[in-house]
Amino acid sequence: MYDVVLNLNENYVPYAAVLIASIIQNTNQDSKLENKAYHFHLLMDSIGQENRENLENLALELSKIYPCTLAIYILDDQLFREYSMPTLNGNYLTYYRLKIGTALPLSIKRCVYLDVDMVVLGDLRELFEVDLQGKICGVVMEHHSQKIFRPKNQAHQPINITGSYFNAGMLLIDLDLWRQENVENKAFEIGKNYRYSFHDQDILNIVLSGKTHKVGIEWNLMVCVYYRAICKDEKGRDKLPYYRKDFNGALQNPKILHYFTHTKPWNNAKIYLDYHNKFLDQYWWDVVEQTPIFKEKLLPLKPQADSALVFQCLVGYKLLRYYQKGLFILIPFYTYFLIKNKDSIEQEEIPLKDYNLARDIGRVAFNAYHKCKKGKLISFPFRMLHMIKNFKKNQARILG
Repeated sequence: MYDVVLNLNENYVPYAAVLIASIIQNTNQDSKLENKAYHFHLLMDSIGQENRENLENLALELSKIYPCTLAIYILDDQLFREYSMPTLNGNYLTYYRLKIGTALPLSIKRCVYLDVDMVVLGDLRELFEVDLQGKICGVVMEHHSQKIFRPKNQAHQPINITGSYFNAGMLLIDLDLWRQENVENKAFEIGKNYRYSFHDQDILNIVLSGKTHKVGIEWNLMVCVYYRAICKDEKGRDKLPYYRKDFNGALQNPKILHYFTHTKPWNNAKIYLDYHNKFLDQYWWDVVEQTPIFKEKLLPLKPQADSALVFQCLVGYKLLRYYQKGLFILIPFYTYFLIKNKDSIEQEEIPLKDYNLARDIGRVAFNAYHKCKKGKLISFPFRMLHMIKNFKKNQARILG
């Protein structure tokens, strides 16, 4: 079996269905890899009968393409409460991956954990074949920002893991080692004794420090850094520990897209254009079209998602043209005018070559507008100038 683990609640069942469908749809049956079945393990806090039946029917339908089964585990939150772990979105679901070792049967030796806000575009069986070289987890690293965790009391010392921080959205786990190293209990102790911001991701980074194997960034390509990354062989701060050649290869052929933070395709479509001139969210919507049982519920969300960022992008594009006309000094006033008069601004088509930059300029412009009393609108033109400069630099890095 290829064992795949997901965390979710009832609200995320349709999105989990799309992720599962993407794995099955992108399994290459002509490959020389073993044709073992997938077994999906869903860690949940509760589930109603309708969703349970829908998921079971999903597995039956997808098994017609490639064999798969599905199991649901209802976990209890009591331990997270006892350790006073902060919730995320009002629940403890994100911490459920800490309990993989005890939730899954002992007979399972290796699994892949995936966040539900992902879509798989490659053959996931390739990831299962990665040699972990004696490490507990295979992971994709994040940029080299400072990561020092402070204890809650003087009985413990600060922990510095700067330079080895990974994103926990994808974990290739050697479950035997995970259990032998007592990762779960160590995680709860860290949660009790240290301060952290990114919930179980921070906790896992501390517990697994020095015990992870870096895999290619194509296995967890986060869309929020799609065109803004600085690689290890380039000048700049907050570098990704991947070479530009490898990062560009991942951009051209991602295996897993991760709709990290607020870039959910079901809420905000037209996230960024990739280097095939395709919107990144469209890969997710393409799978929706091939997701049995759930596509009828999800497809009606697309028109609203498509329109969610239209005005933000338009504002960014108009500001970019204003800058190109040499009207830099008037940008704060024009920004205020555009957003204040939203209903009367005429829509226009944004050239594809300007879309990504326009989207980000618009995002920062709205933030400046809402914080105008703090002087953000006055400083916004300089932030915009910096964004344009970095965009051009990164385009050159990507396009060679």
